Amino acid sequence: MQRTFNYTGRSRITREEVAITVIDQAPEPPAFDVQFGFLKRFPPESRLYVEAYHKATLQRFDYGTVGNLKPPAHRVLDSVDLTGSVLFRVRVVDESGSIGRLLGAAEAIRPEGDDDDQNRDSLMVLKSGNLESLPWRVEMDSADGKPILWVNNRIPDAISRAKTDPTFFALVMPAALHQVLTHMVVHDDLVEDGEEEGAKRNWITMAESLHSPLPDSRDRADLEDWVDSVVQGFCQRMEITDALVSRMEERAS
Repeated sequence: MQRTFNYTGRSRITREEVAITVIDQAPEPPAFDVQFGFLKRFPPESRLYVEAYHKATLQRFDYGTVGNLKPPAHRVLDSVDLTGSVLFRVRVVDESGSIGRLLGAAEAIRPEGDDDDQNRDSLMVLKSGNLESLPWRVEMDSADGKPILWVNNRIPDAISRAKTDPTFFALVMPAALHQVLTHMVVHDDLVEDGEEEGAKRNWITMAESLHSPLPDSRDRADLEDWVDSVVQGFCQRMEITDALVSRMEERAS
C-alpha cells in the first residue's frame, strides 16, 4: 500500500548524490542499479524508496531502511512506459507515524550516461530504446525541454547508424526537424519556462539561420510555410538528396 507523505521540513537530496545505471537487456525490459551518497544524513530507521517514471506510469522499488539497505531482487523496469525517457526519483520517509513524513527527496534523476557530452551540447538528444514496431520517433516532453530522437534498439548499431548512415539521415532527419519545429512554433506558445524555453529559443535561432526570421504572426498557414522553408534550407545546406542518390548508386553498382 502506498502511504500519504507529509512534505514539511524535507531535506533536498542533490542529483549528484544518486548514481543510477540502467542495464540494457534487450529484447527484455532494462534493469537498473543505484548507488546512494547521502545515507549518513538521515536516521537509520528511515525507509528508502526509488521510483522510475515516464508520463503517467510509475514503478516503485522498496530499498528497506537507510541503516539496513535491502535492494529488491527484481529491479526490472517492466511496469513503466519505455517509449520515452525514464527518469528516477528517490524518497527517504519516516514511517513511524500514521502518516509517512518525507525526510528527503531527489527528483528527475537521469541514469548515468543518459546525457553524454555530445547530447548535452546538441539541440536534439539521440537515444535508442524499445519502440516495438516503430523504427524511430521524436519525444518532445523531456525534462530539460530538448527534443529526443529515439531509434529502435532492434536496429543493429542503432546510434552509430543514426549518426553516420546517409540513408538514415536523409530519410529521418528532415521529417524529425519538421516535427520538432511544427510542435514548437505551430502547436506550442513560446512561453518563458526556464530550460524548456531556452531549448526552444536555441531551436528557433538555428532555424532562422537556415531560412529567415520567425514570422511575427500567429497565423497557422504562415508558420507552416516557414517550417517548410526551414526544412528545405536544411536539406539544401546538408545536400541531403545528393548524398542519398550517391549512396543508392553505390549500392546499385
